[in-house]
Amino acid sequence: MDTSGGTWSSEMPYYQYEIGATAGARANLETQNVNPPSGIRFNPKSVTRTRGDGLAVGDGYPNCTWSFEYLTATMYNVFLTLLGSEESAVVSIKTRKQNKTYQAYATCVMHKPTGEQHPGGWFGVSIRFTRLEI
Repeated sequence: MDTSGGTWSSEMPYYQYEIGATAGARANLETQNVNPPSGIRFNPKSVTRTRGDGLAVGDGYPNCTWSFEYLTATMYNVFLTLLGSEESAVVSIKTRKQNKTYQAYATCVMHKPTGEQHPGGWFGVSIRFTRLEI
């Protein structure tokens, strides 16, 4: 709740997770009637390798995974719409990083969600985003 003298509405999104086909089309998950992820795994580099001197270094683009305990079929379809008939698609997201701040990424690759389908919805859904670019 905003205590700085501004107005607050229960209709305002609480979390800052966003997704869209482009940066200009990115919209908050809550305004799309999708619950925010129940878990986030964020990796600032795509691989860790050991150098010749024995030190480990990170390399590559950031990536993250959004996890949802449950999504209704309607919520799940928000993500499938972005994929069309493909297994992955270039999208734009805003996500929480490991330091608990939010960062918008103009482009990244969203991979097809995985989970277990049940009547009316999906359980244990994971959506992987790779090659996050600002």
